[in-house]
Amino acid sequence: AGRILSTIDAGATWIPLLGGDPEWEEREIKQLWFVTPTVGWATQVTSTHSNLLRTTDGETWTRVGEIAEHYEDFAFASESVGVYTHNEQFLFTRDAGKTWKKTSRCEAGAEAGGLTRQIRCNVWKIRYATPTIAYALGAAIGVRAAVVLGSQDAGETWSVLTVIENENASEGGLFFLDEKNRYFSTSYGKSAFRSTDGG
Repeated sequence: AGRILSTIDAGATWIPLLGGDPEWEEREIKQLWFVTPTVGWATQVTSTHSNLLRTTDGETWTRVGEIAEHYEDFAFASESVGVYTHNEQFLFTRDAGKTWKKTSRCEAGAEAGGLTRQIRCNVWKIRYATPTIAYALGAAIGVRAAVVLGSQDAGETWSVLTVIENENASEGGLFFLDEKNRYFSTSYGKSAFRSTDGG
């Protein structure tokens, strides 16, 4: 069921904020993202789209907009700026998720399989290293390769940084220590990589 719970004692007890009624039959909450202890977003998938819910006090949740039903990931850099991905497409917002515009796509000329080709990818993960620097992890389409992308403008535009052959980035993960030191894992955590130069 679609419930959001809160704790103020390190998880010993939990308070329902959304869907506390045992008879609550709303759709499941898929993902949470917070930029401060009280400002955050959640997605609730329906049969046609995903509702984007937002809180500014950490307690009350309201619907502010919607994104694609089968989106891959979303993230926010601030209380207003954010990005989400759907297949190859990046979509960007400056109004906390009320409206979205299509910006970059995951595609670039790169060498794979010994040939230079136009690579496209489905973007699985997005993470902000700073409020302006972001990275994304994609799985190439039609060739086995992981694609790492970067943004220098809070996620509005993206470029391919590197392509790693023979790795499947579907369901992979991203983690940062800072804007230069980052880690990512490929499908099911079978491989892990580290970068110390932001590239």
